[in-house]
Amino acid sequence: MITVKSNFSKITLDIQGKYNKLKDMKPVLNIIAQDMTKEAQLNFRNSQSPEGEKWQPLNTLTISMRRKGSSQPLVDTGILRRSIRGSANGTQAIAGTNIKYAAIHQFGGTIKPKNGKALSFGKHRVTKVVIPARPYLGINNKMNTRYKNLILDFIK
Repeated sequence: MITVKSNFSKITLDIQGKYNKLKDMKPVLNIIAQDMTKEAQLNFRNSQSPEGEKWQPLNTLTISMRRKGSSQPLVDTGILRRSIRGSANGTQAIAGTNIKYAAIHQFGGTIKPKNGKALSFGKHRVTKVVIPARPYLGINNKMNTRYKNLILDFIK
């Protein structure tokens, strides 16, 4: 008869250590949330989506109405860009903004007048404004891989 005995205490301790790290992922998720914020800032700087697709350029009317005449999409006052914040809890990393008009720029859409027949922009009157999607928040494949590796390193 052959008998094999093993001491599983080292394996048990290793599993317990990994379990304890998985219970509170906030440290690594904070790193990811801050990176997501940094990536969104780069998207504004490069006028592109998280996937690297260039944003549709502004039309000449929009450029003429801007305070400084900039033709860079989504950057006039800088309020939207500066509003991007990252946060984390034990289970998720979050990057986003609480600016009211953020969603229409991320997803695109049409603005129509609620009261009356036209929208007024200074001396310009229009019946609707179509805003193309210019996504600035999101996770691309490169980021996804980077975050996966950060998490795997964290639980080792």
